[in-house]
This record gives sequence, structure tokens and C-alpha cells, in this order.
Amino acid sequence: MYIPHGPEEDEMHVSGIGGNLTFHSMNRFDQIVVNVLVLTSVPLNHGSSVAQGYVVESGNVSATLLTDTGSLSGKTVEWLSKNKPHLIMIDACFKPGADVSGHNNVDMAIERIQQLDVERAILMHIAPHNWPYYDLVSYVYEQDRDRTIVSYDGMILHLFDERDPQTNPDCIVR
Repeated sequence: MYIPHGPEEDEMHVSGIGGNLTFHSMNRFDQIVVNVLVLTSVPLNHGSSVAQGYVVESGNVSATLLTDTGSLSGKTVEWLSKNKPHLIMIDACFKPGADVSGHNNVDMAIERIQQLDVERAILMHIAPHNWPYYDLVSYVYEQDRDRTIVSYDGMILHLFDERDPQTNPDCIVR
């Protein structure tokens, strides 16, 4: 299992809960190749803890996981803007307008999505103290209907390159 490289106490905390897992640390923007996938770590800001997001690429398709983050560093924004992931799954833990740090509220997440100008985005890490699900879906639809949706428990994503003639058009995240 790969964990962010950070202060020794953070690494000890994470590795202490792993049972018989083997942990390896990753530095910012490190890449790991696993079969046909390329995983890149991107630094996140989560208060005083070290956190990383991950970009997963396969062929011409990429998805980015940005959880446990409030703001993003300039280097992370620059890297994501340059590499243009097709999909971003981003922390939207708190309801719109909530004053928070270490996580995004819904408005902050949508602002980040618009700043990075990605094709599709999914708000995730929705906390119980956020709005009720259908209220949140309606709000997000009004704010960014063309690219952003709200995740739900059990959601399954199929990511394909729509330029690939083998792709089933019903399985493309649009």
C-alpha cells in the first residue's frame, strides 16, 4: 500500500493500522505503473496532516481522486491544469457556504472544478451534516449541470475513451 511521504508521526499512524499490509511512501508527483495503469500522486492540503490525491491514467483516459482537501497548492493546480484529467472526483464534505478548512464545501468544490475546466466531475465524501441528497443534487444541477454530479453509495463508474471503437457508448461517463 502506498501512503504520502510526510512527517514520521503521520506515516507511523497510517502504517500502524495496516495489520499485515506493507507500506511504501510516495513523494509528490511520483508515478507508479501497475499493468496498464499509471498512478500519479498529487499533494493535497488537509489541515496539519499530509494528504495526497491520485491521478489514474490508462491509455487516453484519466481520472483524479481529490479527497480530504480544502485548497490545492499552486503546483497541484498547475499540474492538473497541464495534464487535464477527464474526470475529477472531489471532496465536497460540507454544505454550500459552510466555513471549513481541510475539506471543501460544495461551492468550493464546484469552483475548483470550474477552475480546472475538466470534462466531468463527481462530488464525493459527502458527510451526513451536508444537505439531504436530493436537495444537494438539485443545487449542483443548478450550479454546474453540464459536468458535475453528486456521488452516492454503491456508485460504479466505467471510464472509457469514446474515441475507441470498442467502447460501449452506454458506459461512457459524460
